[in-house]
Amino acid sequence: MWQILSEKDKKKYALLNALYRKYDPITIQSLSEVSHLSQRSVLNYLDELKVDLFPLSGEIFSSNEGMKLLLPDSIGMDYFQRKLLRESIGFQLLEYLFFQGEASCSELQEHFFLSSSSLERILKKIRKSLEPYHLKVSGSPLAVRGQEFFIRRFYTRYFFEAYSQDEWPFRNLDKENVHRLLKTHPPYCHEYSKFIKSQEILFQFAVSLTRAQKGHFHPVYPVSFFTEKKLPEIRQELRQSLTGFPLGALSLDTVLDELSFMKLQYTTEYYKERLQKDPAFQESTRELFRLIEETTDLFQLPPSKCWPFLIELYKLLQLHVKGKGLTVLPDYLFFRSRDFIIVTHHQLEYPFFYTYVTSYFKDILKSRGVNASEALLEELYYTLLCHSESLTNHLFKNFKSCKVLLYSHLSQNHAQAVRDVLIANFNSMIDVEIYTEAELTAKDLEKYQFDLLVSTTSVEIDIKNAVLYLHFHEKGYQISSIYKAISTVVDKKKADQMKRIKNHMDKKETLKEHPLTEATFTTHY
Repeated sequence: MWQILSEKDKKKYALLNALYRKYDPITIQSLSEVSHLSQRSVLNYLDELKVDLFPLSGEIFSSNEGMKLLLPDSIGMDYFQRKLLRESIGFQLLEYLFFQGEASCSELQEHFFLSSSSLERILKKIRKSLEPYHLKVSGSPLAVRGQEFFIRRFYTRYFFEAYSQDEWPFRNLDKENVHRLLKTHPPYCHEYSKFIKSQEILFQFAVSLTRAQKGHFHPVYPVSFFTEKKLPEIRQELRQSLTGFPLGALSLDTVLDELSFMKLQYTTEYYKERLQKDPAFQESTRELFRLIEETTDLFQLPPSKCWPFLIELYKLLQLHVKGKGLTVLPDYLFFRSRDFIIVTHHQLEYPFFYTYVTSYFKDILKSRGVNASEALLEELYYTLLCHSESLTNHLFKNFKSCKVLLYSHLSQNHAQAVRDVLIANFNSMIDVEIYTEAELTAKDLEKYQFDLLVSTTSVEIDIKNAVLYLHFHEKGYQISSIYKAISTVVDKKKADQMKRIKNHMDKKETLKEHPLTEATFTTHY
């Protein structure tokens, strides 16, 4: 999509991004190197950026050490990312076509003050950029054409990246009405509620309503018991509850169609019913269930409420089946969602888990004839993370923290006081449970799950777990010895886990031994 932007805008953004990422002053020469611009261009663009920053009370501070970007604490790079999209003639043109539906070349020339040759150059860039999204700008009059699913997907992401939560680009819709509709009649089931991104689903609904207003109706789900029986029930319930609701210019049937369609996308009951009665769906999700089962067992995760992330992974994989033979780009145009940073965190902090899961995705993609690009693997992993409950916390506890069992020979109150000291010093590194029996015995210890036993008195019984006597010095409890004991336990715990995982991966069955059938490729949304 970057080729839609003007060269000047791209260079200014590259320079601004280079400044933003540096906490310390950076020289003109270094700016030239990291932004891939000549020093003359750097100086020219810096002058323009200073003017752009003035309304924000921002500045580019110059000193003997170099240049430094100073912004108000409330402003981040996302402000400039939105500005980049909104000020691009190419994206203004795409937005115009979305709201108008279609337009002649002469209309576009007049509206954007373009010559015929300039318009043609912009259209050429747009057409090239839209190819991986399975869209094209064509026809007379011109319109964005392609499968309705891909059109809605593209524009939902565009509006999400180009507009902030305080802005409302849909002049044809009353924001309060649309927001109230979603709040009163959420298009997702309870299992999905905590994973829904409110701003994104608001824009998704607005895009859907706008398309429907222009006669472009949503894709059709496969016929099933759920769509034949349950969907009419959903529509009827919505129809009754929407009686008297101020819909404004929206027709009731349009709202019912779009809300019902979104309800199917985010309703676990629909997919559970399909799993019982749809062989193609069973085949398409078989390896995803295996992934959940194996990772839960191998990484000692608690039983998962797997349906939301299984459904989202399934939908993403089906998207690539839909685009079989072509490259389908990840679900962002320019900039990943802010929370994509958690993928980078997992790559660095939990490489064993990341490698295991992405290797599984590679096998699944290969069996479908899809190229497993790094971007797609990250998108799949991001989807799993966003729809998994407390996964990072569970991995941290299993691989980077120590479960401490604390025994006080004095009293429970003393044990609680010592626990507070440990928590204050080690915070998330440890999970402390208090031993509640009066006497410390090997038999009673079997009731507890722990990595390290910390005791306020000497322990003479023989147990397999590490034991630390917590002694007191003039300056308080001997924290350094506790830290050393915890580090030793965590290192051993991690090494044992890694050995177990490696042994499992060496024996791991691949999809070659269980190939997916052609039924995989015939399942629809």
